[in-house]
Amino acid sequence: MRKPLLYEALSQIELICRNKKFVRGEKSQGLLYYLVRKACGERAGADLKEIVIAVEHFGIEDYDPKKHSSVRVAIKSLRQDLEEYYATEGRRDRVLIEIPMGSYLPVVFFNPAVAELSDQAAMNLFNAKAAFGKRTLSGHEAALRFLDLALREHPDHPRIIALNAMIHLARAMYGLDPRVELNAAQLLLQRANLKEETPWEYLLARAWIKGAFEWKWGEAEALFSQAISASHGEARYDPWYTSFLASQLRFDEELAILTEAVSHFGRDVPFIRGDLGLCQIMLGHLEDAEQTLRSTLELFPKAHYLPYLYLAIIYDLRGNGKEALRLIEEAPGTPGESKAMQGIYYYFVGRNGDHDKARRGYEALQYEKRAGPDFIDAFQVAMAAIGASDYEGAVTWLKQAAIVERDPKMIWAAVRPFHRHLYANNEFRSLIKDTMRLELLPQ
Repeated sequence: MRKPLLYEALSQIELICRNKKFVRGEKSQGLLYYLVRKACGERAGADLKEIVIAVEHFGIEDYDPKKHSSVRVAIKSLRQDLEEYYATEGRRDRVLIEIPMGSYLPVVFFNPAVAELSDQAAMNLFNAKAAFGKRTLSGHEAALRFLDLALREHPDHPRIIALNAMIHLARAMYGLDPRVELNAAQLLLQRANLKEETPWEYLLARAWIKGAFEWKWGEAEALFSQAISASHGEARYDPWYTSFLASQLRFDEELAILTEAVSHFGRDVPFIRGDLGLCQIMLGHLEDAEQTLRSTLELFPKAHYLPYLYLAIIYDLRGNGKEALRLIEEAPGTPGESKAMQGIYYYFVGRNGDHDKARRGYEALQYEKRAGPDFIDAFQVAMAAIGASDYEGAVTWLKQAAIVERDPKMIWAAVRPFHRHLYANNEFRSLIKDTMRLELLPQ
Protein backbone atom coordinates (compact mmCIF):
# COMPACT_ATOMS: atom_id res chain seq x y z
CA MET A 1 0.00 0.00 0.00
CA ARG A 2 1.30 3.46 -0.86
CA LYS A 3 2.15 6.00 1.81
CA PRO A 4 0.12 9.21 2.17
CA LEU A 5 1.29 12.07 -0.01
CA LEU A 6 2.27 15.39 1.54
CA TYR A 7 -1.06 17.08 0.74
CA GLU A 8 -2.93 14.18 2.38
CA ALA A 9 -0.77 14.44 5.51
CA LEU A 10 -1.24 18.22 5.68
CA SER A 11 -5.00 17.82 5.29
CA GLN A 12 -4.92 15.43 8.25
CA ILE A 13 -3.05 18.01 10.33
CA GLU A 14 -5.83 20.51 9.55
CA LEU A 15 -8.34 18.04 11.01
CA ILE A 16 -6.25 17.55 14.13
CA CYS A 17 -5.61 21.24 14.67
CA ARG A 18 -9.30 22.12 14.50
CA ASN A 19 -9.73 20.20 17.74
CA LYS A 20 -8.03 22.51 20.23
CA LYS A 21 -8.41 19.89 22.94
CA PHE A 22 -5.63 17.77 21.50
CA VAL A 23 -3.03 20.14 20.09
CA ARG A 24 -1.98 22.74 22.61
CA GLY A 25 -1.62 26.07 20.90
CA GLU A 26 0.02 27.46 17.79
CA LYS A 27 3.53 26.36 18.80
CA SER A 28 2.50 22.71 18.93
CA GLN A 29 0.63 23.04 15.63
CA GLY A 30 3.63 24.67 13.96
CA LEU A 31 5.92 21.92 15.23
CA LEU A 32 3.57 19.25 13.88
CA TYR A 33 3.54 20.88 10.42
CA TYR A 34 7.34 21.14 10.45
CA LEU A 35 7.89 17.51 11.44
CA VAL A 36 5.37 16.11 8.95
CA ARG A 37 6.90 18.11 6.10
CA LYS A 38 10.23 16.57 7.05
CA ALA A 39 8.67 13.10 7.11
CA CYS A 40 6.93 13.47 3.73
CA GLY A 41 9.42 15.71 1.94
CA GLU A 42 12.16 14.92 -0.54
CA ARG A 43 14.42 13.46 2.16
CA ALA A 44 11.65 11.44 3.79
CA GLY A 45 13.06 8.86 6.14
CA ALA A 46 16.30 10.75 6.81
CA ASP A 47 17.24 10.95 10.47
CA LEU A 48 16.06 14.11 12.21
CA LYS A 49 18.19 15.27 15.11
CA GLU A 50 17.22 17.31 18.13
CA ILE A 51 19.68 20.08 17.35
CA VAL A 52 18.38 20.38 13.77
CA ILE A 53 14.84 20.94 15.10
CA ALA A 54 16.14 23.50 17.58
CA VAL A 55 17.93 25.51 14.89
CA GLU A 56 15.56 25.12 11.93
CA HIS A 57 12.20 25.29 13.68
CA PHE A 58 12.72 27.02 17.02
CA GLY A 59 15.53 29.34 15.84
CA ILE A 60 17.82 28.49 18.78
CA GLU A 61 21.30 28.83 17.27
CA ASP A 62 23.24 27.90 20.44
CA TYR A 63 21.11 24.89 21.38
CA ASP A 64 23.03 22.32 23.43
CA PRO A 65 21.13 19.04 24.09
CA LYS A 66 23.18 18.54 27.29
CA LYS A 67 22.01 21.88 28.69
CA HIS A 68 18.61 22.32 27.10
CA SER A 69 15.54 20.10 27.00
CA SER A 70 12.92 22.30 25.29
CA VAL A 71 12.88 20.26 22.06
CA ARG A 72 12.52 16.95 23.90
CA VAL A 73 9.73 18.37 26.07
CA ALA A 74 7.87 19.76 23.02
CA ILE A 75 8.17 16.45 21.14
CA LYS A 76 6.98 14.46 24.17
CA SER A 77 3.97 16.75 24.60
CA LEU A 78 3.10 16.51 20.91
CA ARG A 79 3.46 12.70 20.96
CA GLN A 80 1.03 12.52 23.88
CA ASP A 81 -1.43 14.85 22.14
CA LEU A 82 -1.42 12.68 19.02
CA GLU A 83 -1.86 9.48 21.00
CA GLU A 84 -4.83 10.93 22.88
CA TYR A 85 -6.36 12.33 19.69
CA TYR A 86 -6.18 9.03 17.82
CA ALA A 87 -7.49 7.13 20.82
CA THR A 88 -10.65 9.24 20.82
CA GLU A 89 -11.79 11.73 18.17
CA GLY A 90 -9.41 10.55 15.46
CA ARG A 91 -9.81 6.80 15.80
CA ARG A 92 -11.56 6.56 12.41
CA ASP A 93 -9.41 9.09 10.55
CA ARG A 94 -8.01 7.90 7.24
CA VAL A 95 -4.43 9.16 7.82
CA LEU A 96 -2.49 8.41 11.02
CA ILE A 97 0.50 10.38 12.34
CA GLU A 98 2.68 8.89 15.04
CA ILE A 99 5.98 9.95 16.62
CA PRO A 100 7.69 6.71 17.76
CA MET A 101 9.48 6.66 21.10
CA GLY A 102 13.14 7.52 20.69
CA SER A 103 12.54 9.32 17.39
CA TYR A 104 11.76 12.86 16.32
CA LEU A 105 10.58 11.93 12.84
CA PRO A 106 6.84 11.18 12.52
CA VAL A 107 5.52 8.10 10.77
CA VAL A 108 2.61 8.90 8.44
CA PHE A 109 0.45 6.04 7.16
CA PHE A 110 -3.09 5.06 6.23
CA ASN A 111 -5.37 3.73 8.95
CA PRO A 112 -5.77 -0.03 8.32
CA ALA A 113 -9.07 0.03 10.23
CA VAL A 114 -10.63 2.37 7.67
CA ALA A 115 -11.76 1.00 4.32
CA GLU A 116 -9.02 2.01 1.92
CA LEU A 117 -9.44 3.01 -1.70
CA SER A 118 -7.14 2.05 -4.51
CA ASP A 119 -4.88 4.82 -5.77
CA GLN A 120 -7.01 5.30 -8.88
CA ALA A 121 -10.29 5.29 -6.94
CA ALA A 122 -8.87 7.82 -4.46
CA MET A 123 -7.91 10.08 -7.36
CA ASN A 124 -11.37 9.71 -8.92
CA LEU A 125 -12.94 10.61 -5.56
CA PHE A 126 -10.67 13.66 -5.28
CA ASN A 127 -11.56 14.73 -8.83
CA ALA A 128 -15.28 14.25 -8.09
CA LYS A 129 -15.05 16.51 -5.03
CA ALA A 130 -13.28 19.18 -7.07
CA ALA A 131 -15.90 19.03 -9.84
CA PHE A 132 -18.77 19.02 -7.33
CA GLY A 133 -17.24 22.07 -5.68
CA LYS A 134 -17.87 24.15 -8.80
CA ARG A 135 -21.59 24.24 -7.91
CA THR A 136 -22.75 23.94 -11.50
CA LEU A 137 -24.76 21.33 -13.39
CA SER A 138 -21.80 20.71 -15.67
CA GLY A 139 -19.62 20.22 -12.59
CA HIS A 140 -22.15 17.78 -11.19
CA GLU A 141 -22.09 15.77 -14.41
CA ALA A 142 -18.29 15.57 -14.32
CA ALA A 143 -18.35 14.55 -10.65
CA LEU A 144 -20.80 11.71 -11.32
CA ARG A 145 -18.56 10.40 -14.11
CA PHE A 146 -15.57 10.26 -11.75
CA LEU A 147 -17.66 8.57 -9.05
CA ASP A 148 -18.94 5.96 -11.50
CA LEU A 149 -15.31 4.99 -12.12
CA ALA A 150 -14.62 4.79 -8.37
CA LEU A 151 -17.75 2.70 -7.77
CA ARG A 152 -16.63 0.12 -10.31
CA GLU A 153 -13.78 -0.74 -7.95
CA HIS A 154 -15.63 -0.15 -4.68
CA PRO A 155 -19.37 -0.65 -5.37
CA ASP A 156 -20.50 -0.33 -1.74
CA HIS A 157 -17.96 2.10 -0.30
CA PRO A 158 -19.96 4.48 1.93
CA ARG A 159 -17.87 7.62 1.27
CA ILE A 160 -18.18 7.27 -2.49
CA ILE A 161 -21.88 6.50 -2.24
CA ALA A 162 -22.54 9.40 0.13
CA LEU A 163 -20.86 11.91 -2.19
CA ASN A 164 -22.78 10.46 -5.14
CA ALA A 165 -26.04 10.91 -3.21
CA MET A 166 -25.18 14.49 -2.28
CA ILE A 167 -24.56 15.35 -5.91
CA HIS A 168 -28.01 14.06 -6.87
CA LEU A 169 -29.57 16.11 -4.09
CA ALA A 170 -27.68 19.21 -5.25
CA ARG A 171 -28.85 18.70 -8.84
CA ALA A 172 -32.39 19.21 -7.55
CA MET A 173 -31.28 22.59 -6.20
CA TYR A 174 -30.07 23.57 -9.67
CA GLY A 175 -33.31 22.89 -11.52
CA LEU A 176 -33.52 19.15 -12.20
CA ASP A 177 -36.56 17.15 -11.08
CA PRO A 178 -36.28 16.89 -7.27
CA ARG A 179 -38.36 13.70 -7.14
CA VAL A 180 -36.03 11.89 -9.53
CA GLU A 181 -32.86 13.13 -7.83
CA LEU A 182 -34.16 12.40 -4.31
CA ASN A 183 -35.10 8.85 -5.31
CA ALA A 184 -31.64 8.31 -6.83
CA ALA A 185 -29.99 9.59 -3.64
CA GLN A 186 -32.09 7.41 -1.35
CA LEU A 187 -31.41 4.28 -3.42
CA LEU A 188 -27.69 5.02 -3.28
CA LEU A 189 -27.67 5.47 0.49
CA GLN A 190 -29.43 2.11 0.91
CA ARG A 191 -26.48 0.48 -0.89
CA ALA A 192 -23.83 1.80 1.48
CA ASN A 193 -21.96 -0.88 3.42
CA LEU A 194 -21.91 0.68 6.88
CA LYS A 195 -19.59 -1.17 9.22
CA GLU A 196 -18.34 -0.02 12.63
CA GLU A 197 -19.06 3.68 12.23
CA THR A 198 -21.01 5.83 9.81
CA PRO A 199 -18.92 8.21 7.66
CA TRP A 200 -19.71 11.86 8.22
CA GLU A 201 -20.50 12.33 4.52
CA TYR A 202 -23.29 9.77 4.89
CA LEU A 203 -24.70 11.65 7.91
CA LEU A 204 -24.53 14.88 5.92
CA ALA A 205 -26.48 13.43 3.01
CA ARG A 206 -29.20 12.20 5.36
CA ALA A 207 -29.33 15.61 7.03
CA TRP A 208 -29.93 17.23 3.63
CA ILE A 209 -32.86 14.89 3.00
CA LYS A 210 -34.44 15.35 6.43
CA GLY A 211 -34.26 19.14 6.17
CA ALA A 212 -34.64 20.39 2.63
CA PHE A 213 -36.80 17.54 1.30
CA GLU A 214 -38.82 16.31 4.30
CA TRP A 215 -38.91 19.47 6.51
CA LYS A 216 -38.05 17.43 9.61
CA TRP A 217 -35.93 20.19 11.02
CA GLY A 218 -35.16 18.63 14.40
CA GLU A 219 -33.94 15.40 12.85
CA ALA A 220 -31.93 17.39 10.30
CA GLU A 221 -30.18 19.39 13.01
CA ALA A 222 -29.34 16.24 14.96
CA LEU A 223 -27.77 14.67 11.85
CA PHE A 224 -25.90 17.87 11.01
CA SER A 225 -24.50 17.92 14.55
CA GLN A 226 -23.35 14.32 14.22
CA ALA A 227 -21.72 15.05 10.87
CA ILE A 228 -19.93 18.11 12.23
CA SER A 229 -18.62 16.13 15.20
CA ALA A 230 -17.55 13.15 13.08
CA SER A 231 -15.78 15.41 10.56
CA HIS A 232 -13.99 17.40 13.29
CA GLY A 233 -15.85 20.51 12.17
CA GLU A 234 -15.43 20.16 8.41
CA ALA A 235 -19.16 19.60 7.77
CA ARG A 236 -20.09 22.98 9.23
CA TYR A 237 -18.72 24.60 6.07
CA ASP A 238 -21.14 22.62 3.92
CA PRO A 239 -23.46 25.01 2.01
CA TRP A 240 -26.51 22.96 2.93
CA TYR A 241 -25.71 23.37 6.61
CA THR A 242 -25.42 27.13 6.28
CA SER A 243 -28.62 27.08 4.21
CA PHE A 244 -30.26 25.13 7.02
CA LEU A 245 -29.19 27.85 9.48
CA ALA A 246 -30.68 30.49 7.18
CA SER A 247 -33.97 28.58 6.96
CA GLN A 248 -34.10 28.65 10.78
CA LEU A 249 -33.39 32.43 10.79
CA ARG A 250 -30.06 31.76 12.54
CA PHE A 251 -28.22 34.30 10.44
CA ASP A 252 -25.65 35.25 13.08
CA GLU A 253 -24.44 31.64 13.26
CA GLU A 254 -24.38 31.42 9.47
CA LEU A 255 -22.44 34.67 9.21
CA ALA A 256 -19.78 33.47 11.65
CA ILE A 257 -19.28 30.21 9.74
CA LEU A 258 -19.15 31.86 6.31
CA THR A 259 -16.73 34.53 7.51
CA GLU A 260 -14.50 31.76 8.85
CA ALA A 261 -14.90 29.77 5.62
CA VAL A 262 -13.65 32.66 3.48
CA SER A 263 -10.39 32.71 5.41
CA HIS A 264 -10.25 28.95 5.97
CA PHE A 265 -10.28 27.83 2.35
CA GLY A 266 -7.10 28.79 0.54
CA ARG A 267 -8.94 28.79 -2.78
CA ASP A 268 -11.24 31.51 -1.45
CA VAL A 269 -13.76 30.34 -4.03
CA PRO A 270 -16.26 32.92 -5.32
CA PHE A 271 -19.44 31.14 -4.28
CA ILE A 272 -18.34 31.07 -0.62
CA ARG A 273 -17.97 34.84 -0.80
CA GLY A 274 -21.33 34.93 -2.58
CA ASP A 275 -22.96 32.99 0.26
CA LEU A 276 -21.40 35.43 2.72
CA GLY A 277 -22.83 38.35 0.76
CA LEU A 278 -26.30 36.79 0.74
CA CYS A 279 -26.15 36.22 4.49
CA GLN A 280 -25.23 39.89 4.97
CA ILE A 281 -28.26 40.80 2.84
CA MET A 282 -30.50 38.67 5.05
CA LEU A 283 -29.18 40.55 8.07
CA GLY A 284 -29.91 43.87 6.38
CA HIS A 285 -26.22 44.78 6.06
CA LEU A 286 -26.52 45.89 2.44
CA GLU A 287 -23.37 48.02 2.36
CA ASP A 288 -21.26 45.17 3.77
CA ALA A 289 -22.89 42.77 1.32
CA GLU A 290 -22.20 45.03 -1.64
CA GLN A 291 -18.55 45.36 -0.62
CA THR A 292 -18.25 41.57 -0.27
CA LEU A 293 -19.84 40.92 -3.66
CA ARG A 294 -18.04 43.73 -5.51
CA SER A 295 -14.69 42.46 -4.27
CA THR A 296 -15.71 38.96 -5.35
CA LEU A 297 -16.42 40.12 -8.90
CA GLU A 298 -13.12 42.00 -8.93
CA LEU A 299 -11.12 39.00 -7.73
CA PHE A 300 -13.05 36.34 -9.66
CA PRO A 301 -14.59 37.98 -12.74
CA LYS A 302 -17.03 35.72 -14.60
CA ALA A 303 -16.19 32.80 -12.30
CA HIS A 304 -19.73 32.05 -11.09
CA TYR A 305 -23.19 33.51 -11.53
CA LEU A 306 -24.18 33.63 -7.84
CA PRO A 307 -22.29 36.84 -6.90
CA TYR A 308 -24.03 38.59 -9.82
CA LEU A 309 -27.42 37.32 -8.65
CA TYR A 310 -26.91 38.42 -5.07
CA LEU A 311 -25.63 41.84 -6.09
CA ALA A 312 -28.72 42.19 -8.29
CA ILE A 313 -30.84 41.46 -5.21
CA ILE A 314 -29.25 44.44 -3.45
CA TYR A 315 -30.13 46.76 -6.33
CA ASP A 316 -33.63 45.33 -6.44
CA LEU A 317 -34.06 46.10 -2.74
CA ARG A 318 -32.86 49.64 -3.40
CA GLY A 319 -35.37 50.07 -6.22
CA ASN A 320 -32.77 50.15 -8.99
CA GLY A 321 -34.31 47.61 -11.36
CA LYS A 322 -32.18 48.69 -14.31
CA GLU A 323 -28.87 47.90 -12.62
CA ALA A 324 -30.27 44.69 -11.17
CA LEU A 325 -31.32 43.45 -14.62
CA ARG A 326 -27.96 44.46 -16.11
CA LEU A 327 -26.16 42.28 -13.57
CA ILE A 328 -28.40 39.30 -14.33
CA GLU A 329 -27.78 39.70 -18.06
CA GLU A 330 -24.04 39.98 -17.39
CA ALA A 331 -23.89 36.83 -15.21
CA PRO A 332 -21.74 34.09 -16.79
CA GLY A 333 -22.96 30.85 -18.31
CA THR A 334 -26.20 30.45 -16.42
CA PRO A 335 -27.75 27.81 -18.75
CA GLY A 336 -24.86 25.43 -18.00
CA GLU A 337 -24.76 26.29 -14.32
CA SER A 338 -28.40 26.22 -13.30
CA LYS A 339 -31.72 25.56 -15.03
CA ALA A 340 -33.45 27.67 -12.40
CA MET A 341 -32.31 31.08 -13.63
CA GLN A 342 -34.80 31.67 -16.44
CA GLY A 343 -37.66 32.47 -14.09
CA ILE A 344 -35.37 34.69 -12.02
CA TYR A 345 -34.50 36.58 -15.20
CA TYR A 346 -38.15 37.42 -15.81
CA TYR A 347 -38.50 38.43 -12.17
CA PHE A 348 -35.86 41.11 -12.75
CA VAL A 349 -37.38 42.07 -16.12
CA GLY A 350 -40.63 42.82 -14.32
CA ARG A 351 -38.87 44.66 -11.50
CA ASN A 352 -37.24 46.85 -14.15
CA GLY A 353 -40.70 47.92 -15.32
CA ASP A 354 -41.02 45.87 -18.53
CA HIS A 355 -44.22 44.15 -17.46
CA ASP A 356 -45.20 43.07 -20.97
CA LYS A 357 -41.94 41.17 -21.47
CA ALA A 358 -42.20 39.67 -18.00
CA ARG A 359 -45.77 38.55 -18.73
CA ARG A 360 -44.75 36.96 -22.03
CA GLY A 361 -41.87 35.17 -20.35
CA TYR A 362 -44.16 33.95 -17.58
CA GLU A 363 -46.68 32.62 -20.10
CA ALA A 364 -43.93 30.91 -22.08
CA LEU A 365 -42.61 29.19 -18.97
CA GLN A 366 -46.09 28.00 -18.02
CA TYR A 367 -46.57 26.52 -21.48
CA GLU A 368 -43.14 24.85 -21.36
CA LYS A 369 -43.89 23.52 -17.89
CA ARG A 370 -47.14 21.93 -19.02
CA ALA A 371 -46.28 20.82 -22.55
CA GLY A 372 -42.51 20.95 -22.99
CA PRO A 373 -40.31 17.85 -23.19
CA ASP A 374 -37.91 19.01 -20.47
CA PHE A 375 -38.58 19.39 -16.77
CA ILE A 376 -39.21 22.98 -15.66
CA ASP A 377 -39.39 23.39 -11.91
CA ALA A 378 -42.43 25.17 -10.49
CA PHE A 379 -40.18 27.38 -8.38
CA GLN A 380 -38.83 29.24 -11.40
CA VAL A 381 -42.33 29.62 -12.86
CA ALA A 382 -43.29 31.24 -9.54
CA MET A 383 -40.35 33.66 -9.87
CA ALA A 384 -41.56 34.70 -13.32
CA ALA A 385 -45.07 35.10 -11.90
CA ILE A 386 -43.79 37.59 -9.30
CA GLY A 387 -42.04 39.50 -12.09
CA ALA A 388 -45.36 39.62 -13.95
CA SER A 389 -47.12 40.79 -10.73
CA ASP A 390 -49.30 37.67 -10.62
CA TYR A 391 -48.88 37.08 -6.91
CA GLU A 392 -51.77 34.65 -6.60
CA GLY A 393 -50.29 32.59 -9.42
CA ALA A 394 -46.87 32.73 -7.77
CA VAL A 395 -48.26 31.24 -4.56
CA THR A 396 -49.98 28.46 -6.54
CA TRP A 397 -46.73 27.56 -8.24
CA LEU A 398 -44.78 27.70 -4.95
CA LYS A 399 -47.28 25.29 -3.41
CA GLN A 400 -46.64 22.91 -6.30
CA ALA A 401 -42.89 23.34 -5.84
CA ALA A 402 -43.14 22.52 -2.14
CA ILE A 403 -45.84 19.88 -1.90
CA VAL A 404 -45.73 18.09 -5.28
CA GLU A 405 -42.12 18.49 -6.40
CA ARG A 406 -40.49 18.84 -2.96
CA ASP A 407 -38.08 21.36 -4.42
CA PRO A 408 -35.24 21.96 -1.92
CA LYS A 409 -35.03 25.62 -3.02
CA MET A 410 -38.19 26.12 -0.99
CA ILE A 411 -36.14 26.17 2.22
CA TRP A 412 -35.31 29.78 1.28
CA ALA A 413 -38.87 30.79 0.46
CA ALA A 414 -39.36 32.33 3.90
CA VAL A 415 -36.19 34.44 3.80
CA ARG A 416 -35.24 35.32 0.22
CA PRO A 417 -36.07 38.95 -0.70
CA PHE A 418 -37.79 37.74 -3.88
CA HIS A 419 -40.75 36.56 -1.84
CA ARG A 420 -41.32 39.72 0.19
CA HIS A 421 -44.03 40.56 -2.36
CA LEU A 422 -46.01 37.54 -1.10
CA TYR A 423 -45.87 38.15 2.64
CA ALA A 424 -49.37 39.61 2.77
CA ASN A 425 -50.83 36.53 1.08
CA ASN A 426 -52.42 34.23 3.66
CA GLU A 427 -51.92 31.11 1.53
CA PHE A 428 -48.22 31.85 1.24
CA ARG A 429 -47.93 32.42 4.98
CA SER A 430 -49.77 29.16 5.66
CA LEU A 431 -47.50 27.28 3.24
CA ILE A 432 -44.41 28.47 5.06
CA LYS A 433 -45.63 28.28 8.65
CA ASP A 434 -48.15 25.42 8.67
CA THR A 435 -46.97 23.14 5.86
CA MET A 436 -43.18 23.60 5.92
CA ARG A 437 -43.06 24.47 9.63
CA LEU A 438 -40.77 27.46 9.13
CA GLU A 439 -40.85 30.99 10.47
CA LEU A 440 -41.17 33.98 8.17
CA LEU A 441 -38.49 36.65 8.17
CA PRO A 442 -39.70 39.51 10.43
CA GLN A 443 -40.78 42.59 8.47
